[in-house]
Amino acid sequence: MLSDRPFLALFLRMLCNRAADGIAYVVTAWLLLKLTGRVSSVAFQLTLTLLPSALLSPVVGVWTDRFSRRTILMAADLFQGALILFTVTLLLLDFQGVWYVYAMTVAVGISTLFHQIAARALLREIVRREDLLLGSSTISIASQTGALLGPVAGGLIAFHGSETVALASAGLLSVLGGLSVWRIPRGPAQARPASAGAWGWVADYRSGLAALAGNLAARRMFVSCLVFYVSVPFLNFLLPLLLLRQFQLEVTAFGLIDALFGIGSIAAGLALHAIEQRVGERRMMVGGVFVFGALIALFPASGHLAWLGIAYFLTGVFFHSGVTLMSELQGALSPQVQGRIMSLYNFLLSILATAAIQLSSVLLEAAVPVWWAYALYGAVLMGFALLCLLRWSPSPPPAVEASR
Repeated sequence: MLSDRPFLALFLRMLCNRAADGIAYVVTAWLLLKLTGRVSSVAFQLTLTLLPSALLSPVVGVWTDRFSRRTILMAADLFQGALILFTVTLLLLDFQGVWYVYAMTVAVGISTLFHQIAARALLREIVRREDLLLGSSTISIASQTGALLGPVAGGLIAFHGSETVALASAGLLSVLGGLSVWRIPRGPAQARPASAGAWGWVADYRSGLAALAGNLAARRMFVSCLVFYVSVPFLNFLLPLLLLRQFQLEVTAFGLIDALFGIGSIAAGLALHAIEQRVGERRMMVGGVFVFGALIALFPASGHLAWLGIAYFLTGVFFHSGVTLMSELQGALSPQVQGRIMSLYNFLLSILATAAIQLSSVLLEAAVPVWWAYALYGAVLMGFALLCLLRWSPSPPPAVEASR
């Protein structure tokens, strides 16, 4: 698939963007903990990241379906890079307080909202339905490779150099990713909704919701993706707290352990298509989500660094089963409504993640051990896989008896 020029451009964009996100996440989370010494500062930062999804998703979803998804994606990445570089400037000028980190978080959250929705819709636009799982898996490899390189680079640069140099690297990578999108051609004009005017997005959004409401398979995969992918912000919140508070590890260990998640996901992405052909989509989806939940529940069971690394690597391997869930959701929907449905998905995911993070923050500030949050969410995933996903996932086609 990398021989296709538009797909290669999207692949390179995801690689740069996720690397930038990984660097920025490691540096800002550690910087806030160092400056404030409070768990709530990281929880507040992640809440601000999710806030734009809760407020702006419906509007962004309609815009993504109306206008060029390539242009939206490129503008969002360039805007994000400029904001990160502006924050670097404030750090170099030694502004007092952490308000600029929070302000950057809100602005970058708005940019992230645009490029998350536009990237998913653009993938469905440039990849055929029958190649969607392979395309999604390949893009996930780029994403997880960036997630692998970003935290390692962020931790090492911040430890041996400074936070400003690390953030500057993230800003430049965001700009580079945005420029790579220029190689993707504009989408077909007939794929855009016909509504116009300042309030026309209401009718467009309602038509997108109607498309989801009338599609049982899409609704089930929609719920499955919500339950599964809330793990991304939730585990990002818990990991630095577990390593710093319970195991007293340094920022370099944080970056390396987080990077093992990306290594596992890359390894799974390279083998995903072969695994699906061997075991079947149903077993891969249900079994993958169940084992993913079990690994999360057992992750803080030991304080040995070797166990933490192995467990997070395996968590990354089975996290890739979520690619199948998302591919099933996107494949069940037409390309014309991808932006609106993905915006609803982002909105609900931000609500769930914010609730989980804030509740956990309150309890962790009250000296509740971090491991309980891992155990509870892992149990929820295992139960969901057995009670719901096993019944909702596509059944294998009936065997056809060979003619004699």
